Amino acid sequence: MVVYNLVFTREYDDRRDTELSIGVYASREDAEMAVATLRGKAGFRDYPEGFQIHECKVGLTGWVDGFVTTYGPPPKDAASEAFDMPAWMYDKE
Repeated sequence: MVVYNLVFTREYDDRRDTELSIGVYASREDAEMAVATLRGKAGFRDYPEGFQIHECKVGLTGWVDGFVTTYGPPPKDAASEAFDMPAWMYDKE
C-alpha cells in the first residue's frame, strides 16, 4: 500500500529550520487538496514552496543502517551544530 506524506519545511540561514508534518493521505490528490487548502493560511502563504509530498510504502522501513552524529560549522552564536547522518555514509567495513 502506498500513502502520501505531506510535510512543510521553511529553511533559515541563522537558526534551525521549521519542519512540520502536515499529514498522511491515501492519494496524491488528497495531499494536493490539503496543500491547496493550507497555501493561503498564515505562514504558509509566505513560503508556498515549502510543501513537499513524499510517496511512502506502508510497512517498509526506510532507514535501516542507524545514524552517526557529525559536527559542522557553528550557526550564529553557537559553539557547533550537530547533524545526524545515515550510518552507511560513515561505515568503513
